[in-house]
Amino acid sequence: MTDETLHRLWNTYQHAWSDVPAEERDRLLRSSLAQDVAFTSPDSDDRGIDRMVATITEFQSQFNGCYFRSTLLRQQHGQLLAAWTMFDRNDVALVNGHSYARFDEQQGRITHLAGFWKL
Repeated sequence: MTDETLHRLWNTYQHAWSDVPAEERDRLLRSSLAQDVAFTSPDSDDRGIDRMVATITEFQSQFNGCYFRSTLLRQQHGQLLAAWTMFDRNDVALVNGHSYARFDEQQGRITHLAGFWKL
């Protein structure tokens, strides 16, 4: 997967975490994640796009208007490491974190996600 394609895939996934309509979030996730995507974070350990939608919906209810911006993306052998910052709706940086992902280069979808941060 080229860096450009990977950046587009990651940005599509990351945009789903922002304050977008439910239909748009679903479309973004289904175009970037494998149906049975596994995901972990300090707060979750789950699987599947439907559970990811529920996780993001809960996130937006707690942190309405927050969004993420990546500051670094590195890939190798079907894996991704991202550094990111979470911003509030007024563009104030709230927390920095990292995400690790594995992706299926044939499908062009993320198959595993692990997020790391501390509030």
